[in-house]
This record gives sequence, structure tokens and C-alpha cells, in this order.
Amino acid sequence: MPDAPSPLQKRPPPGAKQILPIFLIAPWLAAPGRLAAGPTAVDWAVWLGFVLASTAVTGVPLLFWSLDHGRTRLAWLASFGAIAGVASMTAAVAIGVLSCVVQGGRRYVAIVLRHGAPVPMAGIVPWAAFLADVGQAVVVGVLTAVAWRLLVVRTARGS
Repeated sequence: MPDAPSPLQKRPPPGAKQILPIFLIAPWLAAPGRLAAGPTAVDWAVWLGFVLASTAVTGVPLLFWSLDHGRTRLAWLASFGAIAGVASMTAAVAIGVLSCVVQGGRRYVAIVLRHGAPVPMAGIVPWAAFLADVGQAVVVGVLTAVAWRLLVVRTARGS
């Protein structure tokens, strides 16, 4: 049974009241992972910038689409949260690779990729650590979606 009303029904477009809470939820849920990383992790300002940029570039469009299409079931939102986590990390590496191409060409990219993932503002992250970061981003994406649904959808329904 679909969770969206008929396409013939008009629904108002998602508004700031529904979208903006994600910018508060995501950093709060990502912070424990940043704290666990210890003093060798990237600077807090860089980290916060990455979390907010990831939320803006991947989380908000997916949330907007899901609201616009009436896809607010927990399974949909959690799936989109996981996708947002993977997409944000993939985009960061793509930007890092592009930067390496501009700086030193294909040979430089090959050298860098042998050592790890080039992540802007974080440097070359060893592949094992990068994969752990991707896993953490997926978990944070899913938890953000769940928290958003509990806080925003329940509040809107008056529960």
C-alpha cells in the first residue's frame, strides 16, 4: 500500500519548518563519532562545515523529494539517510581526486590513491579509516532520518 496520496491531490510544497531541523539534528548525531575520533581528527570547524555541507548537498534534496512525494514512512527516510551518507563521502573523494588531477595530473592521482582517499581539508585518509568514515556517515544519515521523523512528523501530527 503506497504511503503517498493520489497524484491528483494537491499538497503544499515542503517548507522551511519541515526542512531546517535537519541542520540541527545531523551535527548533534554526528558529534559522538567526532568525539570518539580523538585529537588526530580534523579540526572541529572543518568537521562542522563538512557535516553541514553534506546535509545541504545530499540530505536536504532527498528530504525535500521525499516530502514532496509523500514518502515519509520510516523505511523511506532511513534509506534516504543511508544514501545521503554514502553520497556525501563519495562526493568528497570525487572532489579530492579532481583536486589531485588539477595539482599533479593522473600520475599524482595514482600515487595518492595508493595511500588512501583524498578528502578535502582532511588530507589523504587511509582506506580503512575512510571506509569506517563512510560507515559512520551511513549510520548518522539513518539516525538523522529517524530523529527527524520522530521530531518533525510526530510534532506536525500533534502526537
